[in-house]
Amino acid sequence: MQNTTEQSLAPLTLLVSLDASGRAEGKLYEDDGDGFDHEKGDFAWSHYGAVREGSKVVVRLMGREGGRVIAPRKAVVRLLTDDGVFTAHGDLRDGVEITMTPSKPATGPKPVAVTFEHNLLLSER
Repeated sequence: MQNTTEQSLAPLTLLVSLDASGRAEGKLYEDDGDGFDHEKGDFAWSHYGAVREGSKVVVRLMGREGGRVIAPRKAVVRLLTDDGVFTAHGDLRDGVEITMTPSKPATGPKPVAVTFEHNLLLSER
């Protein structure tokens, strides 16, 4: 989202790039986008984390600061790896699990750019 006149983050898309230890984290700030209610605590500062466990990666909401209530929403999680992009859907409060399945050898060029519109990138800490 570039400004307050655009649509909400529904669904929220997280782009995940794990570090060498198999972890990633990121934060997302949300408020109403108008006025100064954030000074009274009407904001949400959400912390997301990803952990690799074998051939699976679990991404979940780790915590939230602020008094703003965020309605439950579905998320799309895209795990960016050297073997390609793996995608899963779900509720981040429950955890979204991505299973990395063996892939065929790459036959074309690897992607060199990622669009970040309506996305939150979880990357190396």
